Amino acid sequence: MKRFTCILLALSLLLLAACSKQAIELAEGQSVLSEDTVSVHPDLPDVIFRAVRPEDGNVYGEELYVVNARTGGVINHFILADYNEGFSVMGGEDGQLNYELMDLNFDGYQDFRLFSLGSMHFGRVFVWDIEAGAFDFDAALSELSISGVEDGLIRTFDRGSAENHREGGYKYIDGELVLAEETISHVVQLKQGVTQAQFSEVFPQLDWEMRSILLYRAVKVLEDGELTLVEARFELRQSDEREIEWDLAAQHEADSAAGKKLAELVDWDQTLNEQ
Repeated sequence: MKRFTCILLALSLLLLAACSKQAIELAEGQSVLSEDTVSVHPDLPDVIFRAVRPEDGNVYGEELYVVNARTGGVINHFILADYNEGFSVMGGEDGQLNYELMDLNFDGYQDFRLFSLGSMHFGRVFVWDIEAGAFDFDAALSELSISGVEDGLIRTFDRGSAENHREGGYKYIDGELVLAEETISHVVQLKQGVTQAQFSEVFPQLDWEMRSILLYRAVKVLEDGELTLVEARFELRQSDEREIEWDLAAQHEADSAAGKKLAELVDWDQTLNEQ
């Protein structure tokens, strides 16, 4: 295994060196807006992300060069409009590139995501190809609203509305990207005629003046090739209209005595259709 890894590293180094024959030739009217030096792997030379945009500010003309910091050779040249549908990935007059490094395919090499301005979850993902010694666009990962990498899973977050959202955990099984964990949150809709007094028997913390929101959260994990429900709970979360994060006030497992009592007050058709 170590011998195979060394061979791949040596191949990557040779490919990076071969790129030194290339040089960046900016078109007339283009200028370099930013340069960042990053490490893909401790055993490889650093690379430079060199962001380029036409001097007229046309976002459809944004380009990214990935350059071998040791040799100056071009490893990749991306015309970003081909991947980002014309939305700018460079912010402000300084043109700082909006990107994030992380190992998304768990091979030990850093990959990167480019973000459109205004979005920190949706982006375009480029993974390091060990054999090619260069980055390659990954369409499957680019479809995910990635929030991070944790416990061997690619974490995702999709917000259906201000309250409803879906959290996922993806991993690779036999080279295929698979949804391995899923948590879906629904804003609970109560049956017509339910009173605050009935509800307060279960959640005495309820404070209508604080705009309390009750969520039903269902957690599923991959078992024998299928997502299986392993946990369900009601959560009372107190919020402020200006806040995105919710403060947990109380919770009841769905199969607890309080959870079963509360379930009788819920309009399940309305609640589960909210997502």
